[in-house]
Amino acid sequence: MTSEPDWEQETKLEQYRRKLKTSLGARFVLRFHVSLMLAASILAGWLADLFILRLGYESMLIRYPLAIGFAYIGFLGAVWIWIEYSGIREYMKMQKADPLIGEHIKEAQSKADKKSSRAADWIDFPFDFGIGDGEGCLFVLGAILVFGLIFFFLGGYLWLYASEFAVEIVLELLLAAGLLRGIRRIESSGWVAGVWRSTRWSLAFSVTVAILFAAWAHSQYPEAKTLPEVFKSRHR
Repeated sequence: MTSEPDWEQETKLEQYRRKLKTSLGARFVLRFHVSLMLAASILAGWLADLFILRLGYESMLIRYPLAIGFAYIGFLGAVWIWIEYSGIREYMKMQKADPLIGEHIKEAQSKADKKSSRAADWIDFPFDFGIGDGEGCLFVLGAILVFGLIFFFLGGYLWLYASEFAVEIVLELLLAAGLLRGIRRIESSGWVAGVWRSTRWSLAFSVTVAILFAAWAHSQYPEAKTLPEVFKSRHR
C-alpha cells in the first residue's frame, strides 16, 4: 500500500486547520489570551532592559536587541502557560480530540458566528471622523495608520489573527500526539515550531527596528541611555 502524496497530506492538514479555527474560537477567548501573552512579552523585555542597564551596559545598541530576545523568551513562556493551564491539554487524548477536529462541529461554528457578531458591534463606531471638515482629521488618520502599521508588524497582528496563531500551536500538539486521522505519523517539531512560524518575521522586524533606532539615537544623542532621555533631549 503506497502512502498518500504530500499534496494530499497538506490538503488534509488544511482541512484540520479550518476545523480547529472554528472549534478553538468557540471554546477559548483567544484574543484575550493573546493579549495577555503580548503583555507578558512586553513586561519581560522591559524588565530585561532595566536589569541590563543596572548591570552597567548603557548602550542601547546592546540593550535593545537583548531586551527583544528576552521579550521573545517571555512570550514563549506565556504560550507554554497557555498550553498547560488553558485546558487545551485535555483535548490531547484520543477520546477528547474529536470535539476539536471531528466532523460534528456545527454547534461550535454557531457559537463562533455569534461571538464574531458580538465583536462586530464594537467596530461600528458611534461617531464619524468628518473627513471633509478641514480640521486636520486626515493628519490624525494618517498618524493612526502609521502607528497601526508599526503595531501590526511588532506583533499586533497576533491579536488580529489570534485564531490562526492558536491553530498552529494546537496542530503541532495534535501531530505530536498522532491524533489527526488520515495523516501519516510524522515527526512533529513541537509547539515552539508553530509559534516560530507565526512570529519569525515580526521578531526580525522588531530586532531591525531596535538596532536602527538605537544607532540613530546614539549618533544624535550620545548622552541618552533610555528612550525617555532621547525624547527629553529632542525637546530641549
